[in-house]
Amino acid sequence: MKKQNNCGCPSFKIGGEMSRIRNLIGAIVFFFSSGIFACPVVDQWGLANYSPMVLEEVTVTLKVSPADENQVIGDISAVVSGIPGSIDLNGGSNTVQFPEAKDYTVTGKIKWKDPADQEMSTGPLPVKVYAYILKEDDGDGQKVPKGSVNAKKLKVYLGDVGYYPVNNVKVNFSEGTTPASATSGEDGIAAVDLKVDTAAHYTCNVTGATGSNVKAPGVTFDETVFSIEITSPTERKYIARPADGQTTEFDVTYSIKPEGFTASRGYLYLTDRTGGGSMGDLDPLSGEGRMTCSVSSDDKLDNYKLSAKVYSDQNLEAKSSNDQTITIFGITTETEATVPIDRSRKKIGVGEKVILFFEPTGLGSVKWSMTGEGAIMQNSDNSISLYTIASASNPSITASVSNYTCTVTFNVIVPNGVRIYQEPGTGIKHIQGVPSVGFIGRPYILPADVSFYNIEIRESAVNGIGKGYFAYDNLLPHEDTGEWIPMLEAEEGYGTKVDAKDTIQGWSDEHTPYEDGTFTWPIPWLFQIGSGSKEIAKVNHFKTIDKTGKVTIRKNSDTFSKELNDPSSNY
Repeated sequence: MKKQNNCGCPSFKIGGEMSRIRNLIGAIVFFFSSGIFACPVVDQWGLANYSPMVLEEVTVTLKVSPADENQVIGDISAVVSGIPGSIDLNGGSNTVQFPEAKDYTVTGKIKWKDPADQEMSTGPLPVKVYAYILKEDDGDGQKVPKGSVNAKKLKVYLGDVGYYPVNNVKVNFSEGTTPASATSGEDGIAAVDLKVDTAAHYTCNVTGATGSNVKAPGVTFDETVFSIEITSPTERKYIARPADGQTTEFDVTYSIKPEGFTASRGYLYLTDRTGGGSMGDLDPLSGEGRMTCSVSSDDKLDNYKLSAKVYSDQNLEAKSSNDQTITIFGITTETEATVPIDRSRKKIGVGEKVILFFEPTGLGSVKWSMTGEGAIMQNSDNSISLYTIASASNPSITASVSNYTCTVTFNVIVPNGVRIYQEPGTGIKHIQGVPSVGFIGRPYILPADVSFYNIEIRESAVNGIGKGYFAYDNLLPHEDTGEWIPMLEAEEGYGTKVDAKDTIQGWSDEHTPYEDGTFTWPIPWLFQIGSGSKEIAKVNHFKTIDKTGKVTIRKNSDTFSKELNDPSSNY
């Protein structure tokens, strides 16, 4: 212990356990009429922690020795700004707690008696203390996904001073999680990421240190780590794609953990599913559940991952880790004809060629078979071609891979009609003063929702039916065209285009007087594929005349007419 020096100032002894002295005590000299008296010697003065957490117990020490044998030391204490009462330090030390995050001044006081038995005091002996709070930004009771705990943001707050950097932040969960650490930025926030692999309710303890490297007491909060898993058998599920307009159902079971956790929403989905992957919303949203899912004829043939997702009320997402592979398999078809534009149609015209594929590929060798009329030809391991015949039929094609089979059936139809349109860019024929009308037509074979590009057509012979003014043409023969005419490609909405034009006209022999009359050729239109013709329909070549000499004409077409004295015109 150091005693009074020659200048009469008190001496100080700083304990090795003290971390900092905020305010050194200056020389205190008391003058009395009888002379100068030395102050007691302060052996130790200060706090164990000058930047404690709020409500942390901090040791305050003030140890004093008499300046000489005649000096008597009285009461030793300290007061804290903003806290009522005083701290008794007669025993050398005591503890204090700081209730708020702000700056405090701790002032030591010493009372003693001089040789004349007069009461004296030394002080004040002030030091500064900065009390702070370690806060967890995200709030207590957070619910986070399994395997990906969101960053816990911690900050130190010192009332009047502001943020104070945090470092060496450590987070410990109540079950077997390796502590994580982080260092804050200038804003005093430190973020910690953890991965927790078990869905459960946890108690989490967070500890840290201030920039002065003084440990902070832990912050404890509750954390729920939640998950969803598919509990159905996880081996690959094979589902044959249903026929058009139909669905195939299957059940999926799932488990949401931990017990007592209820998700705000959740759903099952197939990855990359056409039109959106959702298989429907989960119900219930807690515990064990079962859901009926379905695939439709619109689903693409492919391998999918069936997954599940649930969300907390904070919109954090947990995804299943044991996704199930769902294989939707089947036969895709593509007509050789590019029109009609629906090349996957199962209604096809006689003579059409269709290519069939088994999908998805890679499932094994495909065995093809057919029932009904037509022929199939192997193209590759997963592809064949269907060739239809000249008759209406319903051939079925079956593909088999291992123990899985799927079948597609076609509706093969024959042509059933003819429609004739005026050839674009042509006019209406008429000779002024002569009962006459005519146009250039382009025939199309119906129906228009298939293609007949592989057939050939011709007009057959027939006798006409003349009545009234045209009675003189009764039984007028229509000659067979004499050759088979090929087809061009179909045109959307019109039908399959015939590779020939038809000159359609109506004349009279000009005898007068004019009177009402009609003439009809009910011409049989035939088709063939290779050989063996069949009738498509009877196409009526029909003309009329009235008493003014006006003539009209139509042939499964619009009606065209000319008045007798209309100006002459050409095709």
